[in-house]
Amino acid sequence: MPNVHKFHSSGEAYDASQVSDDIAHGDVLVVEEDQIVGFLFHAWPIAVSLGHGAFHEVKPGPAGHPDWPKFFASEPEAEPFYLAAIAEALAIGAFVPSWLIPGHEDIVPIDSEV
Repeated sequence: MPNVHKFHSSGEAYDASQVSDDIAHGDVLVVEEDQIVGFLFHAWPIAVSLGHGAFHEVKPGPAGHPDWPKFFASEPEAEPFYLAAIAEALAIGAFVPSWLIPGHEDIVPIDSEV
C-alpha cells in the first residue's frame, strides 16, 4: 500500500516529490485545500483529480479516454498506486473525471442510443 503525503500546495508537493527520500514511487500526494490528488509515477506526480495544479495531467486520447489496458500492461505496478490515489481523491471529495477511471469506457449512459 502506498504512503499518503499531504501538502499545502501542488507546487510544494511537486517539489517535495523530487527531493524527499520520504516520498517513493507510487506514493499518493494530496492537496486537500485545492482538491488535488495524484501519485508519484517514478519521477512524475500525476493527477487523478480534475484539478491538477503543478502535477502532470492525464488527458483523454482519441477514443475519449486513456488506453488503460495498454498502460497497465506496460506498467503493471502502476495500477494499485493509481487506484489508491483515486480512492484518496474520492475520500476527500475531489472530483475524479469518469474517463480517468479504468473500465469506465464499458459504461453506457442510460440516455445514449445503443
